[in-house]
Amino acid sequence: KLGFAASRADKEELWEKSLDDGRETLLRPADDFTRYSPRWSRDGLRLAYRRDRGTDPGQARFEFSIVSVPSGGGDEQLVTFPSRFDEFAYDWSADGEWILGNSERHSPGRFLISLFPLRAAPHAENQMRVVTSHKEYTLWQPRFSPDERWICFNALKETEAGVSTIYVVPSSGGDWTPITEGKHWEGKARWSPDGKRIYFVSNRTGFFNVWGIRFDPRTGKPAGEAFRVTEFESPGRMILPLLGRLEMALAADRLVLPIMEVSGSIWVLDNVDR
Repeated sequence: KLGFAASRADKEELWEKSLDDGRETLLRPADDFTRYSPRWSRDGLRLAYRRDRGTDPGQARFEFSIVSVPSGGGDEQLVTFPSRFDEFAYDWSADGEWILGNSERHSPGRFLISLFPLRAAPHAENQMRVVTSHKEYTLWQPRFSPDERWICFNALKETEAGVSTIYVVPSSGGDWTPITEGKHWEGKARWSPDGKRIYFVSNRTGFFNVWGIRFDPRTGKPAGEAFRVTEFESPGRMILPLLGRLEMALAADRLVLPIMEVSGSIWVLDNVDR
């Protein structure tokens, strides 16, 4: 199954698609909310995502929350209570008891990596457990390794525009290990099913493409040089360059990406001097 968001007439819908028979199911119709980055629980029974909406006519103030919805459709259930603090859901623990995400609750405007306990819903924010943070970096896209020993994520520094570096940290917290060189924008890191490779999106060639690097689960360090997976080098067909909307899904035998096709024409106007 694939979970995805669709934009229609400036409204967001949440969909589920079967990759076996192609059947699509509308999970949440368009309303006043915007929904980002749905994430499956390990058993495939629920999706978690970040939800927001404007709270004033001028859309100057917003409320944010993490919610979940059953596969196949049903009522949304709050994980964190709506507030002015932005938070995202990025992964689930294998036992389905925790959601791995990030939050700006401790430092508005700068996100840290945190765990939200489902047993504390709809106020999981009150028992949020901080995994790691940094006073100079905002941290995005955390994902558990298959054995849950490690978490990969990307870190951005406000003073280094256009640079994003992928790191790995123990799930219990601790020192970061750099996975990429810190010279380009690289993020959306995803583990291979065996935990021995990390795939990510990089603009090191000018266009966004998927790259990979081998990883040693015993030492928590990269092994060897990064290798290229895709080759999209034309506006005619390229990986979606809108980083806030770009997501990547990785299964045992396939990679799912949003692809953009751009085309244009040149026109000549006659008699423009008359």
